[in-house]
Amino acid sequence: AGLYLNQRDLPKEVWMRPGADQPLDFQPLLSAPDDESYLYVDIWDRVVTVFEGDDEGHSPLFDPALHGADTCFRKQRMVQIKAAKKEDLSEEKDPCRPAFDPSRIPQSGDAEIEIEIVDAVDTGNECDPCADDVTIERAVTNYLFRIETHRVEFDENRRPVAIWLKWSNDNGSRELRQDDMAAEADPTGHSYEYFSNASEQLLGMPSDDWVATENLTGILDPAIPANVVTALPRIREWDGWCQLSLEAGSWKFVDGRHAGSPLNSPGSTVRKAEISGGVLVLTIVDKKITLPLAGQNFLAGDYWLALVRRRAEENRRLQLLSATPIGVEHHYCILGAAKSNDENTVVGGLSPHDLRRLQHPSLTCLDAGDIGHQPDCGYLADIKKTVNVDEALEALCIKPAEFVPFDPKCEYLNKTGVGNVDEALEALCTKPAEFVPFEPKCDYLRSEQADTVAKALEALCKREANVQNLPKVIKTSWENDQPMRLKELFGGLELMFSNQSMVRNISTDTFSLTIELPLHISDNDPLFNAPLTTPQVVLGKVEGNSRGAVQFEP
Repeated sequence: AGLYLNQRDLPKEVWMRPGADQPLDFQPLLSAPDDESYLYVDIWDRVVTVFEGDDEGHSPLFDPALHGADTCFRKQRMVQIKAAKKEDLSEEKDPCRPAFDPSRIPQSGDAEIEIEIVDAVDTGNECDPCADDVTIERAVTNYLFRIETHRVEFDENRRPVAIWLKWSNDNGSRELRQDDMAAEADPTGHSYEYFSNASEQLLGMPSDDWVATENLTGILDPAIPANVVTALPRIREWDGWCQLSLEAGSWKFVDGRHAGSPLNSPGSTVRKAEISGGVLVLTIVDKKITLPLAGQNFLAGDYWLALVRRRAEENRRLQLLSATPIGVEHHYCILGAAKSNDENTVVGGLSPHDLRRLQHPSLTCLDAGDIGHQPDCGYLADIKKTVNVDEALEALCIKPAEFVPFDPKCEYLNKTGVGNVDEALEALCTKPAEFVPFEPKCDYLRSEQADTVAKALEALCKREANVQNLPKVIKTSWENDQPMRLKELFGGLELMFSNQSMVRNISTDTFSLTIELPLHISDNDPLFNAPLTTPQVVLGKVEGNSRGAVQFEP
């Protein structure tokens, strides 16, 4: 427990109430005997501003020579150990999924926002509903609008049941010191968030064993600011905020403010929050924000940005940087399964499946966006700068086939004189398969003299009853997942297939060997008193030997 609580990147506020000298009563990780939890590492980056300092507000980043100007952008990489449930893991039958189910512990939120510029109008006099509508002009025509997820509460299935949002036309960048609050604050035009260094370090999915969650985020527009400034010494300015709650399966508006006035105040047409069909529509002065809530993931720290240029052409006055959040992205790595009893907590090793999932993904798990692409095709180079296969395929998808050039190598297509993909497909579509030439590479199709597509398909169809002739492993000189001495490994390993074509085509592209070396930590460490292993890929060469088998030499 002591080692777990003394994490450098886990602030003490997780366990302490403001002003308290002793930690809250807690049972680290688990509260019931024989329950099982999973420890994992949450790795993410946070922004550090010049205002971040010690408990007295002194910042080593503040240079008096610059009069408080922040001249650079800084990030701190957070590495926090948290606890999760067994139900949070992805299904083991799918090796391509991440360690955690993305619907339960996502890397970031996935709600897609829409923001548009609207005419800002309001009644001329709130006390006179018959007064003429007037247009509200903004003093600032160019700004960076930010809307951010301030706080999220979850149910037992890790689904959001309460969400706090906050927004700013200044990218949420204005911060005040307590001493300057009285002179520089504008409570009639803004809302204020009281927060601390610790609350900035506790974004994302809360750990299952965290307590005092009311202390993990800042407080928006507190009724009595004097009650929070001691525990939350930093103050950030926002234009407004709102609180939403899931009640009886439907999202409801609870509270909120903009420019110092309550949302949905009588007579206001520019400070409204409406929810219909699980979709939030915020109208705040000159912007209309549409954000789906039902079925979406939200994490504290998610944010969206939009460039506003009121003097630009109508279709360029607002440029949304991304429909999905561009804020904090969390990366997870499972450490082990934890079990507790009345005396201590024991962290055991992971299953072989979980260990393999922590290695580099196999080729079958890669997405098209993971594979780099340098276009040499004139069309792809001209229409779009494609940096990966996904973008290249997307570019080809939106291009009509008759405009995609094609230089045929096939004798049949050469004779037809095709010059683009559309003509080639049309020529192949009208050509019977028995006239389309085919040059087989495998022994079976060569033996069947399958020199056309029709003959190849017919040969493969007849082979259905001879499935037992497909290549398979019939003998190995070792046993999978069993202990082995290094002397045996260095002597070479042998693998025999039922089909010699596998031996002829073997290479390190199709064959890899993984060993799991014991990881010794300390015999006296109660958290690691079970043997751990770490998987490693063995470098070496592989080739066919004189016995007709595959030989691996490390």
